Amino acid sequence: MPAANQQLSPFDINRWFPSEFNRGPNWLIWIGLLASFTAVFIKLWTPTSINRIPEALYTLPFFYALAVNFAWLKRDRIIQLFGLAIVLPIVFYGINYLRDPILAAEYESLDKLVKLFFFVPIAWWLGGNRRTLLIFLAIAFMGLLVALPVNSDLQEQWSRIQRSIRVDYGIMNAQHVAQFFGIALIGFLALGAYSWHIEKKNRKVILFSLTAIGALLAAFIVLTTQTRAAVLALLVCTAIAAITVGVRLVRERRHWHYKAGFAAMIVLALVIALPFSTVITKRLQAEQPTINAIMEGDWANIPASNLGVRVNTALAAFDWIVERPLIGWGGDVNGPVIETSDRLTDSIKNNFGHFHNTAIEFTLAYGLLGLALLLALYITLAKNAYEMTRTNTATAPIGLFTLYTLVFMAIINQFESFLFFYSGVFANSVAFAPIYSIMLAKRLTQHKK
Repeated sequence: MPAANQQLSPFDINRWFPSEFNRGPNWLIWIGLLASFTAVFIKLWTPTSINRIPEALYTLPFFYALAVNFAWLKRDRIIQLFGLAIVLPIVFYGINYLRDPILAAEYESLDKLVKLFFFVPIAWWLGGNRRTLLIFLAIAFMGLLVALPVNSDLQEQWSRIQRSIRVDYGIMNAQHVAQFFGIALIGFLALGAYSWHIEKKNRKVILFSLTAIGALLAAFIVLTTQTRAAVLALLVCTAIAAITVGVRLVRERRHWHYKAGFAAMIVLALVIALPFSTVITKRLQAEQPTINAIMEGDWANIPASNLGVRVNTALAAFDWIVERPLIGWGGDVNGPVIETSDRLTDSIKNNFGHFHNTAIEFTLAYGLLGLALLLALYITLAKNAYEMTRTNTATAPIGLFTLYTLVFMAIINQFESFLFFYSGVFANSVAFAPIYSIMLAKRLTQHKK
């Protein structure tokens, strides 16, 4: 180790991206970290054949680091869940193969669960350093912005916006765009809220201004997608934040900037809700026959509306879930369930390949055990995020970002199977790598005691 006052070599990764723990050989860290930055920057605007290369470059070296540091990593809850995400689908496939080898092979897909842990190797290379974590999030957001003009004609998109037509910016569909920018909005608000703790006035003003601009841009794009689930999720997050700040105002008599923050949250809620109220009202009126059928328990005559399709596909999945509730059928069972259902019309069968609900998808594919593993992951992250917001101001923005992102994702995943698409894997990687990187640094400190 160099002396405290000795400048590190320009080629030493720790000069530019220091770490709270030993990540491995210098050359390996360069590969892992640069691959992580590259992966989140290009994921949304390059072909799969290209963007999977950096994913492999940050994932494969991590297993070397995992083997070398297994003595302390094996006690980490996320690493344990990561291991289960690799093993359980294989075990479930084996059991299903013994039942029916033809169906097991047809429905087999072993990677959908483990892909949700792609944030683990990224977290390792980030090293728990707050500056590196912010650089990582900034690069991810810049990649998201680059994807807008690359994947679509912005002039055409603007024309559609002016005519109040829903836009998707050429990235999968509007719901997935709303997911990305909803998470970005939460990140900007979390960082902006804590910019007031910065002592140097110039830095405080610059950071707050940048986060305010980013938040307004993200909110605008979410609104243009006209995605009801994302708007609902953001309003719930805003309500929770407003109540939390309100309680602190009463109990702790905080200074004026907390009151300003409270007012800003209320204004944000109105900015998001008011322009969207007409669209929501029209869509709810269109769903009234479906709502009436549900309220009356007339499950055999659910209309083929937007909501009705979701209800009918959920009912179709339920029959299969009951047959294999614990371990499911396999990751590629969605198509056969929809194709063989008597509830769904030919039009729906030809145009829908999933169930618009992550909980249903995971229970159908990997059973209640697979769903429990997923919930254990998010509960673990939520507990650590909550502690960060209470005990450490330095890491509080990351904790705040993680907590509200978990709330946001919990809601939107009830209306779309995000976690079964690459978009959900990407969102997981960006949202949870920063907090887990901090958790790894804390774990090593506990190990050394």
